[in-house]
Amino acid sequence: MSNTDYASIPTSALVALGVLILKRARLSLLCTSREQAIAIIRGVRPAPSRRLPHGIKPRITRCTQCHGAIEVGTPCDALGKRHIDCEATHAR
Repeated sequence: MSNTDYASIPTSALVALGVLILKRARLSLLCTSREQAIAIIRGVRPAPSRRLPHGIKPRITRCTQCHGAIEVGTPCDALGKRHIDCEATHAR
C-alpha cells in the first residue's frame, strides 16, 4: 500500500482524479469527498488485459487407481477419487 501524503493536493484535484479513475474503470460509485477520492485512488485498479494469460490453470483430479484425469461429468465414486470403471475392475 502506498504511503503517499495527499495533504498538499487540493480536494478538487483529488475528487477529479477519483472521478476519472472510476470512469476509466467503468464503476458507478460516488466520489464527492476527499476521503472517498483517496480511497478510490489507492484502491481501484484496472482490470487485467483479456489478451494476456492470467496464469490460472484448472485443477485436475487424478484417479487413485489408474492415475488418469477425472474430468467433470465422468462417473466417479462418492469421494471423487476413483473412476467407477476402475472401482469395478479393482473389486473383481
